[in-house]
Amino acid sequence: MDLVFDVAEGKPGMLTAGMGISSTDGLVGTLALSHMNLFGRAYRTSLSWNFGKRVQDYYLSWSTPWIGNHPTSLGLDVFNTRHYKPYRDTISAYTERRTGGKVTLAPRFEDDKYKLTTSYTFEKVRISEVDDLYTGELQEGTSVTSSVYLEFARDTRDNVWDPTRGTRSSIGLEFAGGPLQGDVNYYKPSLSYNYNLKLFSIDDYPFVLTVGNRFGFVGRFGDTKEVPVYERYFLGGAETVRGYANNGQIGPLNGGRVYDVMNIEFKFPLARERRRTIVQWAFFFDIGNSWDGFDNISGRFGSGTKDLKTGAGFGIRFTTPAFPIRLDWGYGFNHKSGEQRSDIYFTLGNLF
Repeated sequence: MDLVFDVAEGKPGMLTAGMGISSTDGLVGTLALSHMNLFGRAYRTSLSWNFGKRVQDYYLSWSTPWIGNHPTSLGLDVFNTRHYKPYRDTISAYTERRTGGKVTLAPRFEDDKYKLTTSYTFEKVRISEVDDLYTGELQEGTSVTSSVYLEFARDTRDNVWDPTRGTRSSIGLEFAGGPLQGDVNYYKPSLSYNYNLKLFSIDDYPFVLTVGNRFGFVGRFGDTKEVPVYERYFLGGAETVRGYANNGQIGPLNGGRVYDVMNIEFKFPLARERRRTIVQWAFFFDIGNSWDGFDNISGRFGSGTKDLKTGAGFGIRFTTPAFPIRLDWGYGFNHKSGEQRSDIYFTLGNLF
């Protein structure tokens, strides 16, 4: 695993470059240009490019934390992504292209303790280059998704980017189709909770335990006979249960409709500056699975499709003015025979 960072920081602009490798996406490079105070109005803008043999993503975003004197954030995002997606036992089973935009409005209450997030997303999803093995399961073509997302969150963390104490809990719902039009009709309720506890400190270096849990399911309605494969849950990879690939090693091979994930992390700083953590070390333990439905949920640990999967590992965290950077190595304890048991993940953004 080779990792290279090249950061040129201004006041307050920044250019970041990174490179990582994983068994799912192969070699991936990242370039990001960001500004945290555009025109001196606290506008945040960023332009990022993720590129590799199986990845080609472009993102442009703009946001402001205030609308006039009101504690309400407004965000605009435009994206164009292409991924060679894994499916069953094939790393590049089909190509998924997404093009669209999102508008987000999020008022905050009681000194930012409560937040109501509302967003609307319009995107075109194109499935192409399906491997001959899966032409009966994966349909090529382009579909339009028009969806809204609502989330109510309570946040008592002392720091959004690097919390040492406090909790964040949320309940959300994504709804697509129906009166919003589009080609697919589905709904996705979700729940999440994470808890941060400072166990102790050595000088100005806090040692923190974080526990988080996420749950969700997806259902279809109207003339949508089956939830599209790209809206199902594929666990594994950097964001859920590390130590597994997200190509069917966890849950049903064609994706789950219900999922639950718990992540436990123990973190401590390696370098701090002005009471801010710059680099920190982390040990983690992950538990989770996805299932076809509620009737299939199992509390047993094992390598079976319905069994819970566990993984553990360690990683390093870099804090930049624009976004956090994570580099993790994870090992899975419940693999089937012949599966790769560990992986390395390079990710922008926090897990919690």
